[in-house]
Amino acid sequence: MFLNLASVPHPMMNSRPTGPRATPRARRALRERGLDASRVIGTGPNHRIVEADVLRASPSATAGTEIRRPLSATRRTIARRLVLAKQTIPHFYLRQQIDAGALAAFYAECKREFPCSLNDPIVRAVGLTVSEFPAFRSRLDGEDLIEAPHAHIGLAVGLEDGLVVPVIRHADRLSLRALALETRRVVELARARKIENAGQAVFTVSNLGMYGTEEFTAIINPPEAAILAVGALRDQAWVQDGALRLGQALTLNLSCDHRIIDGVGAAKFMRRLQEILQAPQQHLGDK
Repeated sequence: MFLNLASVPHPMMNSRPTGPRATPRARRALRERGLDASRVIGTGPNHRIVEADVLRASPSATAGTEIRRPLSATRRTIARRLVLAKQTIPHFYLRQQIDAGALAAFYAECKREFPCSLNDPIVRAVGLTVSEFPAFRSRLDGEDLIEAPHAHIGLAVGLEDGLVVPVIRHADRLSLRALALETRRVVELARARKIENAGQAVFTVSNLGMYGTEEFTAIINPPEAAILAVGALRDQAWVQDGALRLGQALTLNLSCDHRIIDGVGAAKFMRRLQEILQAPQQHLGDK
């Protein structure tokens, strides 16, 4: 009896690869970096290699190796919108320094009563000011100017791969306590990639003060007409009645669309916002 060797399956036929398993994104990252999968420790389910494992195993950029990775969908959207904004919107800027001693004291008092951040009274003050200046809640539609009836204020929220803008509706009508509660809610949702009231803002506030940034300018979020950049609260010497006193300061930078807003209107807006922030008990005292 003869055995037909051709009919006996070879031990390597129809077997699965024995190398480390990797996700499709991880495999692409391995190819781009020229890494051997056997040298990467997988932290995914069943020790599967995920993209983050490859990034951790990649040589440092300081070692002379470039790292290439595609833009995320969020970053691609941001890139398109910001290029559009800078190419099509004629920006101009105003800088205003606020005597923030009263604001800091007001915030400390509020914080003892309910959870809030320094940004909450600022956003409420912005909402009140926007409600008084129609140009700041307007947008262009072709050759028409559309004036929104409400002061819906967007909040620039930083995520790992970019910015999103959840919206506080009727920021001028909410009490400070209600606004603080709503802000925490929409920001938590935004960090979970759920953007509340997306696209409904008429004006955006971007605050980098919590990172110690004293001042910066922001790019307008189209189709809005303006955006406010808020810096850090800091100690500063002020001259009052010919004498120096130690106080606190806050720098605000306003970016405006010159097709909708003129310099005088922007200056009046900033003066009114300054009045509210420097007398918060009077203007924001209904907590």
